[in-house]
Amino acid sequence: MHRFNIHPQSIKTIKAVQFNTEWKPKIKTKTVNNTNKAIEDMNNNNPDMKVFTDGPGMEEKIGTAAVLYRNGRVKTMLRYQLGSQRHHTVYEGEGVGVILGTKLISKEWGIQSAMIYTDSQATITATQLTKPNSGHHIFDALHDNIEAL
Repeated sequence: MHRFNIHPQSIKTIKAVQFNTEWKPKIKTKTVNNTNKAIEDMNNNNPDMKVFTDGPGMEEKIGTAAVLYRNGRVKTMLRYQLGSQRHHTVYEGEGVGVILGTKLISKEWGIQSAMIYTDSQATITATQLTKPNSGHHIFDALHDNIEAL
C-alpha cells in the first residue's frame, strides 16, 4: 500500500477554457513564409532588444533556448531541458522558449520595445487562440508573463 501526501499549494489548475471569445492578446504577431523576407524584416526592425528562441529535440530529449540581443550584441541567454521526447514535444519546447524570452526581457531596464523571433508557426498561432488546445497551459503562462511586462 502506498500513501501520498498532497498539499493544496502543489496542485496546479489548468483552465478548461483558455480565454473568452472577446479576449484580445496583448502581443502582435507576424509570420512570413519566405526566409529572405524574414531576414529583411528582422534587419529593418529596430526594437530596443531582440530575442531569438528555439525548442529543438536532440539526443532523444526536448530542450529550448532564448538569446537576448541588445544594441546588436548578445547580452544574455537562457536554456532549459524539458525532458525525454517520450514525455514532451518540440511544440512544448518552442512555447517554453518564448516564455524564456519574456524572462530575459523582464530582467532588462529602460526597454521601450522588444521583439521575440521564433521559427515555429504553430507557436505563433497558439499565442492567438481562445480555445484550449494541446499545451495551452504553456501559452497561458506566456500571456501572464507578457501582462507582467
